[in-house]
Amino acid sequence: MNNLSNSTPSNKQPISKKSITFGILVILFGVILLLRNFNLIDPTFKQFIFSWKTLLIAVGIITLTGKDYFSGLMLIAIGTIFHLTSYFAFPINLKLVLWPAAIIILGLAIIFKNKKLPFKPTKMEADSVADYFEDTTIFGGTEKLINNHNFKGAKLTAIFGGSEFNLQQIELSEAGATIDITMVFGGCTLIVPPDWNIHLGVNNIFGGISDKRIPSAIDTTKNVYIKGICAFGGCEIKSF
Repeated sequence: MNNLSNSTPSNKQPISKKSITFGILVILFGVILLLRNFNLIDPTFKQFIFSWKTLLIAVGIITLTGKDYFSGLMLIAIGTIFHLTSYFAFPINLKLVLWPAAIIILGLAIIFKNKKLPFKPTKMEADSVADYFEDTTIFGGTEKLINNHNFKGAKLTAIFGGSEFNLQQIELSEAGATIDITMVFGGCTLIVPPDWNIHLGVNNIFGGISDKRIPSAIDTTKNVYIKGICAFGGCEIKSF
């Protein structure tokens, strides 16, 4: 809702690297689409570009710029391997080993997750989290009630999965908070206080984010910036 995300120029944040990367990829896609319409590109290249495999690679590149290295590399690897199987003959059928390998890698990533994070959140006790935390959901789902008294933000990733976060017990930091989301064939639900001043800056590819809160008195000192990407997925914001 527009009346829930009004901001003044002083509240605006600088453009993120993820948004810049997304913009560049959109421009390149537009240029290639224009060339295709005038039959100026090779049919093989056309088939390569306009495919779901290339879309996964593009989303992976955008995710990498947001420093979500595991998810980004995984998407790039899946798209690349499926592309290779279309153009080259291998001694084994890579499609038969791709998903088992991805699941094994996912399991290893879960085991060594704390060692791989660019920022290392404190260990969760019950529903308490660090001022800035990360949550990744792949082929699954999660529901969490979050509690923090100086919340600065989070990085939420859902790939072929979904998650729900109840943030109503959170107290924002004086500078507000930034929530970076990456939804790829997945989604999330954020349950937030009705007075949060939410600023939406999410890039959407066949997906989207919606604020379904009932209009009420917005506290302009409680600023929350939600940015990231939704590709064939989405995010819903609501309050009880």
